Amino acid sequence: MLARAFDRPPFCKHIPTCSEYTKEAIIKRGFILGVIL
Repeated sequence: MLARAFDRPPFCKHIPTCSEYTKEAIIKRGFILGVIL
């Protein structure tokens, strides 16, 4: 289930051009939130 979330981040879903930097930032943020929660 987490793989799906990381595969296509919500923020990038509706954005045609989503940079790798943004993807990495979202993945890192999601990972940190996952650890905290």
